[in-house]
Amino acid sequence: MAEHDRKTVKHVTRSKNTKKSEGEIKKADVIRVIVCAVLLIAVHFLPTNGAVRFITFFAVYLASGYDVMIRAGSGLINREFTDECLLMTIASAGALCLGRYASGVIIILLCSARRLIEAFAALKSRRSVGEHMDILAEAAFVETAAGVFKVRPSTVARGDVIVVSPGERVPLDGVIIEGISSLDTSPLTGDREAKDVTVGDRAISGCINVSSPIRVKVVSDFSRSAASRILETVEESSERRSDQENLLSRFKSIYTPAVIAIALILAVVPSLITGNWSEWPGRALAFLILACLSAPLASVPLAYFCGTGSASKDGIFIKGSGVMEALSKLSVVVMNKTGTVTEGKYTVSDVISEPGVSKGELLTTAAVAESCSAHPIAAALREACNLPRSRNAEALNIEEVQGRGVSASFNGKDVLVGNAAFMEEKKIAFTAPAVPGTPVFVSINGVYAGYILIREKVKAGARQALENLKFQGVEQTVLVTGDVHSAAKPLASSLGFDMLKAELLPSEKIEAVEYLMKHKNEKTTLAFVGDGSKDAPVMARADVGIAVAALGSNKALDASDVAIMDGDIKKVAQAVVISKKTLRITRENIIGSLALKLIIMILCASGVLGNYALFVTALCDAGAFALSLFNSLRTLKD
Repeated sequence: MAEHDRKTVKHVTRSKNTKKSEGEIKKADVIRVIVCAVLLIAVHFLPTNGAVRFITFFAVYLASGYDVMIRAGSGLINREFTDECLLMTIASAGALCLGRYASGVIIILLCSARRLIEAFAALKSRRSVGEHMDILAEAAFVETAAGVFKVRPSTVARGDVIVVSPGERVPLDGVIIEGISSLDTSPLTGDREAKDVTVGDRAISGCINVSSPIRVKVVSDFSRSAASRILETVEESSERRSDQENLLSRFKSIYTPAVIAIALILAVVPSLITGNWSEWPGRALAFLILACLSAPLASVPLAYFCGTGSASKDGIFIKGSGVMEALSKLSVVVMNKTGTVTEGKYTVSDVISEPGVSKGELLTTAAVAESCSAHPIAAALREACNLPRSRNAEALNIEEVQGRGVSASFNGKDVLVGNAAFMEEKKIAFTAPAVPGTPVFVSINGVYAGYILIREKVKAGARQALENLKFQGVEQTVLVTGDVHSAAKPLASSLGFDMLKAELLPSEKIEAVEYLMKHKNEKTTLAFVGDGSKDAPVMARADVGIAVAALGSNKALDASDVAIMDGDIKKVAQAVVISKKTLRITRENIIGSLALKLIIMILCASGVLGNYALFVTALCDAGAFALSLFNSLRTLKD
């Protein structure tokens, strides 16, 4: 792939908190640290003294940490006085000045080793996440009058026809115009089942063609393709910081200068009083090492990066650590019915007509009246009559009333088709059904003609999804729908929803979410789960907007905070599990490293560690750093 097309992948697989890129992790750096450690031991036991001893230690000192010192100089120039390399350089140089040569070399050597450990941890996380994020095709094969040519995907225009052979990744979004095959959607959704496709079906970029060649007409530019938008979403998520990260940064800006000031006081005041200018400055230097917060500052963002990467393996894209933090505090989950809890596909289950009106006439009349509507129920009526969708609403005098129904005039009939509220508005007396389902009432020339019962297929695992959310601490689950209460109540009860809000217009769904937001615990959050397309305004009101079945929908990706590529709503609870695990690990890193620093700080100030204070402090700081990073990598595990 050309560098231009690969750019996004590089952005996604790069942690902004990583100080070294993959290319900078060199075997020579590892060898240098090992050799310097051996030389330190050798030099320590050499029978030298005076200037010769200082020169031998200083040579090992320079070899061990020249890269750390270069970065420290850069930090000094940029006035980054809390940079870990600057603090470690000052501490190690101070140890040399006090004649504690071995401690000075150990401090700078451990700092170099720590940076290698950080680079290794970041590389491991990037490789793990990158394996699942390499979803851009290497090339596209475009048909032209002169034949088929291999080109960069970014050069393909909408309307071009591309050929995708078995085993190749679909480079751009399009519609299949020739061929029957299967597409492996696992790179995007995490599901291993191949999806059968034929002429007229969509081919989503990032999927892999499994069985037969297909010809695809491109419908979107490379930059707006599903694969590109997913990678952009993941990349942008790294810029959304959690409250925890922001708090840690603010704490660092206070903690580090405070510890530096205390270290300066500890070095000068007791020395002036006692006249001992070797013991107290040594304690102060050990105290200075404790001012470095590199362990939590590096491990916390790494944990979030690994957490979002772990979720992406299963087709769950969480937009940043802030969203992950909000997910971990969910107490209320509101779900839209159509397309979220149900499949979003309606079928006619029964036709009940009034005397004088045949069932066929009732169904056909309703289908013609709904012939121009894009509503799923209208599609079900047309499908039952094998009636194609029309674009000529004027010819039938069709007028659609949002959330109510349609009125139309044709063949000498004035027809009303809609829900109970629509009939009541038009003063039409009707008979409500006593059986489960969504009734569509029909009036002809102002007289009630009967109803058509519509049913939806509930998604497999819908009840299990709600039970999983309850297990994760969600206190209230709410189903919102535009369906009549009598039709929606059996569904809500059978699935175990705590609350039902039915017969809602789109604007009323927003009001319902706002009401629930006001009455929940302020320390918790509310999530709205929908398709991300028609639900975008409602999602904007919730603390967390979750779009299911977002594959191929740029609007869903843009509107949501969490995008679940397939329609599996059980993954909502899975996202909560991953978020809680990630937050738990970040807390372990912060509390553990700060607690260890506090203990060592007290020991240093009290003088218990004696001449070993610098060595013990540097070793504990490096150990805490390594443990925190490797603890963060646990978020990659399922």
